[in-house]
Amino acid sequence: MWLALLLFSSASGLVLWLARLKVFALIPATMIFALFAVSGGIALKLHWGTIAFTVIASATILQASYLIAGLLSEAPSPRLAPCITLRPDLVRAAQIAIGEELRIHFRTSNNLPRQVRSRVEQLAVLYG
Repeated sequence: MWLALLLFSSASGLVLWLARLKVFALIPATMIFALFAVSGGIALKLHWGTIAFTVIASATILQASYLIAGLLSEAPSPRLAPCITLRPDLVRAAQIAIGEELRIHFRTSNNLPRQVRSRVEQLAVLYG
């Protein structure tokens, strides 16, 4: 019975974290496990020292599993690639080069209507 209580206490701490409950949710959960441990110990006619040890162990395991689940969820994932920071001047130079290539490849026709041609020229000036 005690092993089942301690395993259930550990699983409950994990579930409390996975449910994204605040730390304050551990207070009623700890009280519930203390009540189960005391009532089980009285039903089995155990010594008060054994009951107290079980209450402390179940509360400790509940809180430790909550803490460990929280720490493991914040651990960096080894599969993620490191973040590469590019300098803004290199990014701007690449944008300009790509823009020039696109302008060469997609030449605007001279027979466009005047409004469309002026808008294309405005965008060319704007995006450089």
